[in-house]
Formats: sequence, C-alpha cells, structure tokens
Amino acid sequence: MLKIDFHVHTHYSKCALSSPKDILKTAIKKKLNGLAITDHNTCKGYYKIRKIKTKLIIIPGVEIKTASGEIIGLGVTGEFNEVKTPEETIEIIHDLGGLALIPHPFDYLRSGIGLRIKYLKPDLIEVYNSGMMTPFGNRLAKEYVKNTRYGITAGSDAHIIGELGYAYTFVEDGGVDEILSSLVKTRKKYFGRLSPIHWLFLRKIRSKIR
Repeated sequence: MLKIDFHVHTHYSKCALSSPKDILKTAIKKKLNGLAITDHNTCKGYYKIRKIKTKLIIIPGVEIKTASGEIIGLGVTGEFNEVKTPEETIEIIHDLGGLALIPHPFDYLRSGIGLRIKYLKPDLIEVYNSGMMTPFGNRLAKEYVKNTRYGITAGSDAHIIGELGYAYTFVEDGGVDEILSSLVKTRKKYFGRLSPIHWLFLRKIRSKIR
C-alpha cells in the first residue's frame, strides 16, 4: 500500500513557508509515497515540483476559496482567483475532470464549509486534517461520512515542513489517475495525528511576518 498525504501547501500559498525541494526531501525522509500539492487558488507549486526529478507520486490539486468555505480540486490545474459559490466551484472542478474534496469541513476557524456540506455533492470528504487546533472537527467529519457514500481522505494540511506527513491515506499502487479513481470506489484506511501545537503557532506567526 502507498501512503499519500492529500493536503500539502508550498510557499506559493501566501500562508505557507515550505519550498518544493524541501517538501520532497522531507516526504522521502518520512517514508511517504506521494503528495497532493494543494496550494490556495494556484497550481504554481505543483508546476514547480513536477519539474523536479523524484520517485514520489505527485498529484495536482488546488484549494479553492469559495463564498462559503474552501474546496479542494484534485486532479485539476489552473488559477482560481474568482470567488464563486461552493456549488459553482464543484461544477467547475468536475468540468475540468477533477474530484471535489471538502477539506476540514467542520473547522470553523479555517474556512470550513460547515453544515452547508449537506446541500453539496462533492466526491470526497477529508475526515482527518492534522492542522486542527482540537480533534473535535475531525470527529465530526468522521461521524458525518458514516451516513454517506463519499470517499474519504486524510492529509496533513502542511504549511511548514514540520507538519508534513502527520496524516496520510493508504491507497493501492498505481498512477495518478488510478489513485484518484480508487478514492471514489472504496473507502480508504488512513493515519492521522494532530500537528504539535507549536507548529501551528509557528505557522501563524511566520505567515504574518511574511
């Protein structure tokens, strides 16, 4: 089985500090097999990383700001600077051939979709996000998917190197298209633990300085 961290930011996200090269080095040290690069509203980090020779599986993605929370498009590339509704954003992701993933849905401190998730039709829901201040939001997400057929993912939401790999999803070996397709076909197992609180504070302080 492969270990994929499905939620990683490079310094091309304004609130993140990790360089593409450092991300790849750290992912290998932590024995990850792949990463989804999901910068905020841009794929510049993914474009940079895919030019670097690596054995890691690199999945394109983007975390898109909507009028009511954030949605990740997995398997899509581009710039997304126009704020649209969650429904419109999901439609755009699908039109581009990607999967719509709802990250940290019940994290009200970091642009979670919240209860509006009931009215949306995503493909995947992130049931574990290491960037939570408390485990409560992850518990709500895990409980919510029990009564749905959505695929699930786990990701570190790493904005600095130290957070990388604190959560990941187990997937079968394969290429990017096969991995993404498998996410919606079967519920995956995952590993997750919250990032140490000092990493979260460091992230906030350094991003404000930046």
